[in-house]
Amino acid sequence: MQWEYAIDAGSEEIRLVTRTQNEIIREAALAASDQKRGVFAWGEKARAIYGREPEGVVVKKLVSGGVVQDTRLLAKRIYTLTDSPDKRRLSHPGVLISVSSAMREDRRDELERRIIDAGIPVVGLIRSDFACAIGAGLEILESEAKMIVDVGAEKISASIISAGRLIASDCLPFGMQRADERIQSSLRAQYGYAVGPHTTKEIRHELGAISGMSDDVKTLKPVFDYECFMPRMREIPAKAVYPYVFEIVQALAEMLERMLLFLPPEIAADLMKSGLTLAGGGAQIFGLAMHLENALGIPAKLAKESDLCISKGLQVILKNQKAFTHLIEDEMEESLRP
Repeated sequence: MQWEYAIDAGSEEIRLVTRTQNEIIREAALAASDQKRGVFAWGEKARAIYGREPEGVVVKKLVSGGVVQDTRLLAKRIYTLTDSPDKRRLSHPGVLISVSSAMREDRRDELERRIIDAGIPVVGLIRSDFACAIGAGLEILESEAKMIVDVGAEKISASIISAGRLIASDCLPFGMQRADERIQSSLRAQYGYAVGPHTTKEIRHELGAISGMSDDVKTLKPVFDYECFMPRMREIPAKAVYPYVFEIVQALAEMLERMLLFLPPEIAADLMKSGLTLAGGGAQIFGLAMHLENALGIPAKLAKESDLCISKGLQVILKNQKAFTHLIEDEMEESLRP
């Protein structure tokens, strides 16, 4: 099978890559709908409405916690994203979908059937942690074990891979969005400020750090101030952010420590050399790699363009299909669909 397209459907973004181009097409993994029109906005248009929904409008997340929430909607969007003159010239425009290990088998089958129903004749599934490791530059087909840690918005996963096979994996059913939610609650309780999801994420990116951030550092952001019941520009201190970011980091360190316990000696020796690699948008917290290295006693590094590792890995797979074909876990064709 010649795969022409690959989709990385994350909690925050859907990303499309193709076999013949280097560009990564990105859009928010959101759909806005109402009773009269059904879905009337996808991607960035839906993101612009998110948190500002007028009455009767619902903005849905297509993926949450690494699990597809609405297979019909996602399948429809995948079809439209891959609908192009190039696709129409192909007899079998196969599409690879990266999926989380947290997604149940019945949901995987349902997603494949929905995508075929939408008009794509061939679908294949590949583990997102394998694609992520490849995109981070790890040689996962080699015998030396590698460890990839994907810090996402709604899920954090870690996998140890050797010779193209999974050695161990674990995940936390939450990600950096939990920190955002607790930052919002804290600002409301301690300062009387209400902030929306977009602003909260900006605050975390600017003030979230594990080390090197003084409590005196502040950022100026638009809030709704309940003291005067008016929108105002207010200073947000770093001390209102740090505890909630650190809480997530500490849970991650404890999960990784459990994974490293009682590893086979050769795997443990490999990880002392290769260490762990951090991927995902949440991995860009200042000081995270150093904190984990000190906590676990093995090297840790941040992957280049860490938020795009899965997409970049899918690009590598599309362009070197013969080498990676055994990593594709499941394939469904229109004629073979149950």
